[in-house]
Amino acid sequence: MSNKDSILVVDDDLDFLNIISRILQAKGYEVETVPSAGEAISRAKERFYNAAVLDISLPDTAGTELLSMLLEIHPDIIAIMLTGHSSVQNAVQSLNRGAFAFLEKPLDPDNLLSVISRGMEKQQLVLENRQLVEKLEQHNRETSILLYMSQAVSQSLDLQQIIDSALDRINESLGVDASHVYLLEDSRLVLKGCRGSNSQIAEEIKLTDVDEGIIGRAFKQARPVIISEIVADTEPELSLLVMGGYQSYAGAPLTIVGESIGLLGVATYARRSFTEGEAGLLTAMGREISIAVRNAQLYEAASSAKALRELDAVRTEFLANISH
Repeated sequence: MSNKDSILVVDDDLDFLNIISRILQAKGYEVETVPSAGEAISRAKERFYNAAVLDISLPDTAGTELLSMLLEIHPDIIAIMLTGHSSVQNAVQSLNRGAFAFLEKPLDPDNLLSVISRGMEKQQLVLENRQLVEKLEQHNRETSILLYMSQAVSQSLDLQQIIDSALDRINESLGVDASHVYLLEDSRLVLKGCRGSNSQIAEEIKLTDVDEGIIGRAFKQARPVIISEIVADTEPELSLLVMGGYQSYAGAPLTIVGESIGLLGVATYARRSFTEGEAGLLTAMGREISIAVRNAQLYEAASSAKALRELDAVRTEFLANISH
């Protein structure tokens, strides 16, 4: 695909089309020419053009009508209207309908090129600003999701409650159909919670080896995995998900201070190509879960140690009483 800015020229004067095409191509533009509004609409439905140069008088449709139709298909197109008969009314109507400029024939090539250049600059600024706004909105959405997750998993020191709350938030926030969490125990990954999968599937995927398959690789390498289409033959450990009707899978390691402690996975019934951004968000959610899980584990260990100390004190007192 060409990286050149593209221009669609619409005019029923074939000689004019030939000349304007040569002028624009000489300046490095990719140019397509058509003699009617109908053909212009067909081309516009097939691809995006950066700019369109439109004659106001066409054999099948008024240029102003074509202008409206093109802007409906591609709102960001830079439209330049041409006329051989100067008319204030036509100029005002064209500009009101969204034309970038209104030029009279015979055209001054330098003037046309200058107008196109200004239009392209405006278009680039609009597109760049839109991308910045979209990135900001995406960042705000992700921040809200992570805050939502953090609040959910920090309200308890009970391990199972933490995992259950996290999975509820994941299904809701990411729009997935199933999710699960594995934690490392005795060199194996043990399923600690799942949402969306039936009990049979949950039982079958209860244990997995850290040295095998996609899940084990994601855990050991501490990197997310994305599978747009699960294939049972090549991902046997995910074959049960296929049997359950799931088509796509993404997994992210649960890590804390550089240590992998488990794995977070999600699956969807519909085929879905998880983006790098979604994989990054899943990884960030995994970090929130990891912190809460480690806190719960430390609390449980501390509680057990305290209980043992209390038990030992009771035992010591009991033995002392017997000796007396």
